[in-house]
Amino acid sequence: MFRMIESGPCAEYIDDVWPSVAPLWPRDAKQRFAMRLFMDTAGNAGLIGPLFWPSEAFAEKIEDQIPKLKACNACLEKHGVPGGDFFLGSQFSMVEVMVGPMVMRWTVIGEARGFDGIKLAQDLGLTRLVSWMEATRRHPSVLSTSTLDEVRDKILAAYKPVNITYDIIDGNAANLKVEIA
Repeated sequence: MFRMIESGPCAEYIDDVWPSVAPLWPRDAKQRFAMRLFMDTAGNAGLIGPLFWPSEAFAEKIEDQIPKLKACNACLEKHGVPGGDFFLGSQFSMVEVMVGPMVMRWTVIGEARGFDGIKLAQDLGLTRLVSWMEATRRHPSVLSTSTLDEVRDKILAAYKPVNITYDIIDGNAANLKVEIA
């Protein structure tokens, strides 16, 4: 027996040991490449960001995040499999295992701080990203990855919430205003 840490290696171990029970990686090398590309793109999108954003920097940070969200949506549109909301269509995969907890934290942290990132993505017209995020965060294995109430309570104790307003003009946020609540 040995102890495993870090979600990526743990998920890969599960996929290696029980590939027929829980196939998380497709056998096709091009699909695996596309999945890694999306995981890298999503990882660089700063989904954990709202936790660390100072209240006075929220507007700037949201503006910085918009092109990253658009890149995630474009990657899903180009490389994701049609026929379902997950990266591989209807199949839950390593993409959701690895990025799902970030989506959950982004959602919970954002809500606690007054930022609804999924609504922003929806307002920007990033429909593939929104459907992927919604399906991913509703999946039972992602829901069970964190104690969201504890996370929310810690955030509210440590950071001041903000009120955010913006207009969407030509696919970008304009008139972005952030006030400390």
